[in-house]
Amino acid sequence: MIRTQDIEAEFNTQLKRISDLSIREKVIETWCKASQEGGWKSIEELRELPFTVVTDPQGISLLQHTKAATEGALALAKIQMETISAFPYVDLDILMAGALLHDINKVVTFERDEKNSFRKKEGPSVNAPAFPGLKIARETGLPDDIIGVIEYECRKAVGNPPNVEAILIHHADMTTFDTMIFFNREERSCKDIHTDSRS
Repeated sequence: MIRTQDIEAEFNTQLKRISDLSIREKVIETWCKASQEGGWKSIEELRELPFTVVTDPQGISLLQHTKAATEGALALAKIQMETISAFPYVDLDILMAGALLHDINKVVTFERDEKNSFRKKEGPSVNAPAFPGLKIARETGLPDDIIGVIEYECRKAVGNPPNVEAILIHHADMTTFDTMIFFNREERSCKDIHTDSRS
């Protein structure tokens, strides 16, 4: 069973940047509940979960990707707030919590296959519009602004973003994903992989 202290230790640096302790606790709770729902029994198992199943993840785990996207979104926010006077206000609690949870649906919807590799589960309970990871986040009582970020990512950034934090997170997310497309460009085209919508 993945415990609160496992998630705290894994995302220690990022969690500390969430000033609202209630939000911080709910982020941790969401990760724990999603891990349980996904059937992951230990943090070691969770560390093996890849960040994508539509192309070779180059050994990058979902946890590593989450940290990279979170730190990337923070860096984007900071540099723009420091250099552009008219840049809109960014709520760092929404930014950090939303980034830490932007791919939480994958924790529930990815599974091991018969070859001990990974795939996306099938069926209405794990696909749109169910989004079980999003459902868990809602049940923990996270603020609507953070739920909006997660839903925007679950819907593959289709439609209007709910807030400026969602835009920053999406671009940081896609930077890490597009880097892997570059590495795998001889295997499949960028267009093909994007058509699979970052599963």
